[in-house]
Amino acid sequence: MSSETSEMTDSCKPELEKLEKMEHLEAEVRDIRNDVAALKDTMLKLSQQLSGLQSTLENVTNQNILLIAEEFSGLAKKINPSLSAAGHHIANEIKVNYLMNDVQNLKKDVGEVKAKLPTIYPL
Repeated sequence: MSSETSEMTDSCKPELEKLEKMEHLEAEVRDIRNDVAALKDTMLKLSQQLSGLQSTLENVTNQNILLIAEEFSGLAKKINPSLSAAGHHIANEIKVNYLMNDVQNLKKDVGEVKAKLPTIYPL
């Protein structure tokens, strides 16, 4: 029986090796999945931080710059009444620049929505 056992063991070796390789591959796939999950979490956090920065820039910083420009216009008018038109012109130019930036952002957003519509609602 020992020769039969030896033959069975020898014939099972390739299968055992395949099984070990499969277990090793499964472990590697699990590790890769964990790494991908960690990367997704990191990307989500970065995306949230970026959104927060954009929101701060749009809502706080830009508003503060606009207020400073309007105050400058008022001060310039008080110092020299003849600068009144120039001050208004500068303030209006700043406002137009903000509006142009908003329009560009809206165009970009609409373009992205248009690009996604065929995949969401195919004709």
